[in-house]
Amino acid sequence: MKILEFIQVVNNNKAKLYNKADKNALQNFIKQTLNIKSYISIIEKQRLAMRVLDACTFEENGVIKTDSFQKYFLFTINVLKMYTDLEFDEEGNIYEEYDELCSNGLLDAILDTFEEDYGRANTILNMLYADMIENNNSTANLIGTVMSKLSTGSDELIHSLSDKIADINTNLNNEDIVKLQSFLK
Repeated sequence: MKILEFIQVVNNNKAKLYNKADKNALQNFIKQTLNIKSYISIIEKQRLAMRVLDACTFEENGVIKTDSFQKYFLFTINVLKMYTDLEFDEEGNIYEEYDELCSNGLLDAILDTFEEDYGRANTILNMLYADMIENNNSTANLIGTVMSKLSTGSDELIHSLSDKIADINTNLNNEDIVKLQSFLK
């Protein structure tokens, strides 16, 4: 079901859904209307987390950086797609649709229908993120990266100097070598 369509259906049934006599009316309506899954497999949670992290992290000078806004937003949107039948307009403005859910008080109401498994999915996201940062941004890893770059750079410099010395050796006579030796002393 499209986001705006869902919001319209909820607004059309406000009297029934926000009934003080039935505190679970909105939750039950959401579960039925959106075919809420209360559980997704651990592998699906891992794929979800990896997809989000791939999209919101990048490397800069050997350090993993994160766009935290995108991390939150992509996680929330992907969770909604995986646990519900909600359809985001891929060619439209997903941010606007997100805002519509929030401004109508529906985002939290939807997430609450699978709150326990949502928590597990969020834990997996945070664990994988922590692993990524620890494994890539640790002091030992950063030093190793710098040393590797220095080693590669020094190898290139040595080869370049070696080639220059070879060129100089073939073009120097004995008198030039003596002058060079005395200059270096």
